[in-house]
Amino acid sequence: MAAAVEPGEMTKDCPFCGEQVKEAAKKCKHCGETIDVALRSAEEAMRMAQASNRNGPMVFMNNNAAAAASAVAVAPAAAGKPRGSYIWLAFWIFVFAPVAIVYWLSRRWT
Repeated sequence: MAAAVEPGEMTKDCPFCGEQVKEAAKKCKHCGETIDVALRSAEEAMRMAQASNRNGPMVFMNNNAAAAASAVAVAPAAAGKPRGSYIWLAFWIFVFAPVAIVYWLSRRWT
């Protein structure tokens, strides 16, 4: 197995994990953190720019089938898309109007 650092090379300690890395290293090979200050600030600035440019809706990932089914059931209708038809409207009026009338009349007679 090869040595992590050659015997004659200049080394420094990683400020995040404390392992020995080469003096010229930009990233620690043990923990993966960026050691170079300029590169680290550039990565953080890029992460902040990506986080502020999110315009889409927040998406929560869940592999639970019941949660996915309930999320689909309560999803709002798309803008401009009709949610039903006039046939269904007529059906519900003809079903519930007589039921409501019978209920109202039965309440008045008792």
